[in-house]
Amino acid sequence: LSDLKTIAVVSTRARPVYTAKVRGAETIDDHSTEHIELTPVTDPSQHTLRDLWIDTSTYDVRRADYITHDPNFPDATVYLTVNFVQVGPYWIAARWVAIYHFLGAQPPFYRELKLDKMRFPDTLPDWLFNQRGYEIHYMAGDQDPLAHLFDAGS
Repeated sequence: LSDLKTIAVVSTRARPVYTAKVRGAETIDDHSTEHIELTPVTDPSQHTLRDLWIDTSTYDVRRADYITHDPNFPDATVYLTVNFVQVGPYWIAARWVAIYHFLGAQPPFYRELKLDKMRFPDTLPDWLFNQRGYEIHYMAGDQDPLAHLFDAGS
């Protein structure tokens, strides 16, 4: 039991995807957080999230841990930590640390990605950064102004 407020509710029609266990208070980047451990109930390869750290004063996700795979290294298990930071009014995944563990004798290797600055063009509509606004435009069939960035070959 915890005094954290509910920030999201996930439901499924079949059975639960994760079991959750509160591990306790931890400090991340000078912020008090509550560490929540997630254990997949079924198919860990599809349900890769393992831990969350939730800020106890803002209820924002500060960190998330995953155990996943990289298609470029199929014989490796990747332990991925994603740190979220505030950039202007937005929360973004700004620091990524991945440790690749290989089957056999090959030693693990480390990759890190750090995002220091992010800007958005003034031409982007405000609804793009608002979940409800985005859903309204999506349901109306409006084009996502960033969709072309994710097209094959871009």
